[in-house]
Amino acid sequence: MHGRKGILKLSFGIILALSLLLLLPKDSKAAVSYVPLSTNNTWVSGQISSSGETDFYSVKINKAGWLTIDYQGLSVEDSYIEIYNYDLTKEYCRTNVYNSSDTAPKNHTDVLALEPGTYALKIYGYGKNVGGYRVRASFKAANNNESSNNDTFATAQNLNLNQTVTGFLSEDDALDFYKVELKSRKTIRFIYTSYIRDSYFQIWDKDYIETFKQNVYSASEENPKTYVYEETL
Repeated sequence: MHGRKGILKLSFGIILALSLLLLLPKDSKAAVSYVPLSTNNTWVSGQISSSGETDFYSVKINKAGWLTIDYQGLSVEDSYIEIYNYDLTKEYCRTNVYNSSDTAPKNHTDVLALEPGTYALKIYGYGKNVGGYRVRASFKAANNNESSNNDTFATAQNLNLNQTVTGFLSEDDALDFYKVELKSRKTIRFIYTSYIRDSYFQIWDKDYIETFKQNVYSASEENPKTYVYEETL
């Protein structure tokens, strides 16, 4: 097995009940006026004043990590909040917040794993509903140190023996590949610690043939799961 190379592939599953396609003209971004929203966790008040009105906010993050959006419907009794990429061509989530009022506001929170970039929030009333709301954003960096392009077999990142890499899987980067080369037959141990709700650990040989697959589920930031793979290769 001199010079054999193995491929380690990490991926994760996202439960999607419904995927919606927003059809917009090519020049739609030019017609949208964004209000910048900081990630300092400070509430910003908004108002849907007329039927059909839509408010747009932009949020910029400089690092990979978790963007948290808190939305509070107030006097707008029935409203929607949607999160997109900046060009409004990819929808990450869409939530209806209803039965809200100033005296009994309804709250909703989205936490998204995202790459560096600028993202858009879209807020509007359902039907003829109008009124006030609040929104805020906060951010937690992932502090990952994997290579920026380890998304395919061809660009797999070299993983040395006794090396630990902190990776990050996001809405737009759901696969990480690592490459291990053994000069002689060895017993090798991979230690995979997941903070993702549902992910897969896979082993592929040099011919891109899958030789092992393990589902690691029910993990979280508060309760990570560790899986150990040991084999003579």
